[in-house]
Amino acid sequence: IDEIPWPAWDLFDVKSYDEHKFVTGIHYGRTVPILATRGCPYQCTYCSSPNMWTTRWFARSPEDVASEIQHYVQEYGANNFPFQDLTAILKREWVVNFTKEIVNRGLNITWQLPAGTRSEIIDEEVAALLVQSGCKSLNFAPESGSERTRKHMKKMLTDDKLFRAVRASVGAGLNVGAFLVLGYPTDEACDMRDTVRMIRRLARAGVDDVSAGFFFPLPNTEIVRELEAQGRVVMNDAFLKLPIYVHNKYMTDDRRYCPLTSKQMTRWKYWIVANFYVTAFVFHPTRVFRILINFMRGKETSKMESFLQETRRKFQLKRGKKKVTQPV
Repeated sequence: IDEIPWPAWDLFDVKSYDEHKFVTGIHYGRTVPILATRGCPYQCTYCSSPNMWTTRWFARSPEDVASEIQHYVQEYGANNFPFQDLTAILKREWVVNFTKEIVNRGLNITWQLPAGTRSEIIDEEVAALLVQSGCKSLNFAPESGSERTRKHMKKMLTDDKLFRAVRASVGAGLNVGAFLVLGYPTDEACDMRDTVRMIRRLARAGVDDVSAGFFFPLPNTEIVRELEAQGRVVMNDAFLKLPIYVHNKYMTDDRRYCPLTSKQMTRWKYWIVANFYVTAFVFHPTRVFRILINFMRGKETSKMESFLQETRRKFQLKRGKKKVTQPV
């Protein structure tokens, strides 16, 4: 896949693309996204990748990826590179070689892994190399604190692997986030309680942020075939719009697929998020001051800070529109 040409960013206004923040991840500076691999070898039941692309995984050479990054630095003045791969962190040798390639070229950049990252190969040595090469942020995707739910998801993740990687990442100074999927079809109250316990552990361990979204079924996934067999999914426009509501403030009955009610799921979402941040601030009180200082400076180093900056930007835009429309 090294023979595939690099994206034609010369056809885009990179500066405007960056200023409008049309790229996933924390905004550390002028941003150009990177794709270093193709595919994913795992078979998560909620993911469309196994049926769309099979379970093949291919990585570009570390040298080719580093050369692409170096080109964007020289051509566009870019310094921040979020990797948009389905599964970028998979082979230890590749990660080690890539980080050393960045260091050896003297590239003073920031890069990050905003998508859910596998935890199996991240230990103290790998985490240190990530930081040395400019990696600032990564996210793990346990999806649930319930071993029962993860088993049904075919998530292939254990708490031991997750927390080993978290401790190594936090210890190296990385910004660490966690993704959760709430309301998976098998989720019951006991699974939500397990998730609360896990999220408290993650907060104590030093994870910076949590993102809790409601489950939505994607066409041609294993879990959707199960739901179709039960007569719970109908392929229509309303069904295909479900991903739009993943981060809605509350769940509605037409988007509920688990035994719990939509009101119960909404309450669980806020209870889980509140438990995480309260625990995080209690065990890491200096984080509150960092967030406030960065907010005043307009700086982002975590998802919480990105959220606050985006909220301020929307408020300023709204206030500006009101001023324009006021009669003179």
